[in-house]
Amino acid sequence: MQRNRFRQLSTGFGQALAMAFQDFPGAGYLRLRGLPFSAGTREVSEFLAEFGIMEENIALGMNTQGRPSGEAWVQFLDVPSAEEAKRQKDRHRIGGRYIEIFATSLEAANAATRNTTSGGANMTIPDFPGSSYLRLRGLPYSATQADVAEFFQDYGVTTAQVIMGQEGKLLILAVPHPAMDG
Repeated sequence: MQRNRFRQLSTGFGQALAMAFQDFPGAGYLRLRGLPFSAGTREVSEFLAEFGIMEENIALGMNTQGRPSGEAWVQFLDVPSAEEAKRQKDRHRIGGRYIEIFATSLEAANAATRNTTSGGANMTIPDFPGSSYLRLRGLPYSATQADVAEFFQDYGVTTAQVIMGQEGKLLILAVPHPAMDG
């Protein structure tokens, strides 16, 4: 069974944005295209269950509006497992849609997921240990980190925990998880 190899940010709708896959020697990578827009990491992990893929090894693509793109990137324990999954599952169906599967690389997977999480802009999101993440949409273009921190002041959010993408299109808060406090 594979362990969690990259951080995810929940969008609150069963979808996930991937931070980046970590480089593990020998790991294999696939890109899936044609997913139903309603498919989440659970459906992809069920589709690839016989290969030991867990939700944590899947990054779903998002378009520039923050909606599912119908693509996913999957990290496998090794290249032979990825090749076998491609051989067995290419053009099979999830939710009535056939899925095309392509071999890809760590670099391509990370570049694609990085671009889909920030509306096309490369954006690094730091890992705050013991934190949960909240993604906000529909912010005014004039919103600043200070505005958001003020809005969430009752929860102890500071401007250092507010990460904004281009022109307010993406905002992520790193909030200390209550179970990790004191």
